[in-house]
Amino acid sequence: MLLVIAMVSSIPSIDLASTVSDSTGSLLQWLTDSAGSHGFLFSTIALCLIPIYLKLPKSTMLKLGAQLGILLVLSFGAKTLLKQVTAVPRPYANFLQHIDAVKSAETFYQLDVESKNAVIESVSNTVSPWRTSHWLGEMDFSFPSGHTIFVSVCILFFGGTLIQHKRYMLFSIILTWGVGVAYSRLWLGMHRPIDLVGSMACALILYCLIPEQWIQNKVDYLLKINH
Repeated sequence: MLLVIAMVSSIPSIDLASTVSDSTGSLLQWLTDSAGSHGFLFSTIALCLIPIYLKLPKSTMLKLGAQLGILLVLSFGAKTLLKQVTAVPRPYANFLQHIDAVKSAETFYQLDVESKNAVIESVSNTVSPWRTSHWLGEMDFSFPSGHTIFVSVCILFFGGTLIQHKRYMLFSIILTWGVGVAYSRLWLGMHRPIDLVGSMACALILYCLIPEQWIQNKVDYLLKINH
């Protein structure tokens, strides 16, 4: 986790008005969608095949499933609450201010949805549609990054199991995916490095709060009464 934080923090600032090739745009869109509302469920299902691949005992798989479910619910709730409490404008809102599309980033958030759409569409000649299409779909606040919390939870949760079973290559693939998702959020203008670092820290805290032994006891009890 510290390695990922260091890598994300070292990324230089991104020019949101830069030209984007279709190959780059499609790759980064796929990465961000894989951890967003369009694809997180498919990613979760794919990752949940790992315990089956490792041929873990039924009790262990049930425990992991319960832990993951609790983690995802807590992470979604934490993300929603923190966004409303912090109310930090997204980087693209500051960019819109910089190019005089709006008076200030705060002004952008005071507009209704239709007016926000109009502002974003007004810069379509300056900003690649690979970016503006996501701006139109995500007009809430910046901190924390829900995408990064999700991939961080996945890396912590499944990564630990893979390392324990010495599946280092598969762990590396999941880690690379997580870093790619985090970078895609910076590239799109959705988040700053500090948002991602805070999101990783949030995921780590939630992971540590999960009552593993309590869940194991409940799983063992359920399996016992079903026999």
